[in-house]
Amino acid sequence: MKPRIALWLSCVLGLLSCGEGVPTKPGDAPPGADDVVDFEKVLFNDDDEWGGLALGDPAWLLKEGRQATKEAFSLLRSVLGFVQEAVADDREPDASGVADDGSPWVAWAELDEGVEVVFAVVAAADGRRRYLLQARPQGGDEYKILMTGVFVKHASKRGGGRIHINMSAITDLAPEVDTDGRLHFWFANHNDGVIARRIAFRDVKPRTGDGIADNFIADDIQRDGVGGRARIVQTGDLIDDLDGVELLAMRLRWASGKGGRADAAIARIKPDVELLGAIHECWDTDGNRTAYSDTLDADDAAGDTQDPESCGGQAQEDVASADGTELDDEVTSELTDVGALDIDEADADLHPNLDL
Repeated sequence: MKPRIALWLSCVLGLLSCGEGVPTKPGDAPPGADDVVDFEKVLFNDDDEWGGLALGDPAWLLKEGRQATKEAFSLLRSVLGFVQEAVADDREPDASGVADDGSPWVAWAELDEGVEVVFAVVAAADGRRRYLLQARPQGGDEYKILMTGVFVKHASKRGGGRIHINMSAITDLAPEVDTDGRLHFWFANHNDGVIARRIAFRDVKPRTGDGIADNFIADDIQRDGVGGRARIVQTGDLIDDLDGVELLAMRLRWASGKGGRADAAIARIKPDVELLGAIHECWDTDGNRTAYSDTLDADDAAGDTQDPESCGGQAQEDVASADGTELDDEVTSELTDVGALDIDEADADLHPNLDL
């Protein structure tokens, strides 16, 4: 899936006339561009991470892990890239008002390819910021909700939160996207030099055809100048030669300027449950394999995957859970600290009605 959402979320053209200021309740501060998280940094360019890649003879698990994560985040970048562009250079909102629950809001508007798109920030009574991205055909009566979410602000453009993206609503407006399902995204960028992310696909599949629904979850954390780690679990029709549904669970860890390693398990989960094997792989600072072993074919072994010196200083970690329930402790800690995990699904979906 490589939706071309950006094709219709790119033009800069105000649709709504500017308001005369945001009415506030006692203690309320009007929302603005500094209440919009810096998604450009949160959705950083992964090509420059993961141990300093310059792929020649790439480590296979490294390549697969990077590709899976890159494709997942490309969906987020397509939608949140509009948000980033709308508030670029601290652009003033195009409209403001008070929601039906008394919360002040501001909004930025765009028009492209005959689609009106509006991004709003609502200053909730509890001090958090609610995000709402909606769109409709130009001149249409009803907006479709593309994205909702909650931002827990710690400083200007920094904090954490939870975002929901409705791919079905996007496909309704742009059929070429051809994707149904939902994306859930948690993030934290409140600590200097640390970005933590968690993304989950919920029954994402092509709208046309008979494709199997893709369920995917990935955790990753980046520490500037130190390195990072990721855990990825994906289910779907991953192996062409097998009928049914397979699962691939991976742990990847890397150190800046040293290299890294990945440990993975692959299993068949439908129609029967069968562990197909475990895979271990290490790479150097150029992303080239330094050691490899698996339980699939002993003839493929090379180097020593249990030697941390061959693996960017990273010791082997067997994948303990191949059912997709295992999450990264460091990512969980960052998300907990910022308050992102306190936002449940219903809370992230909630949005007041705005008089646009």
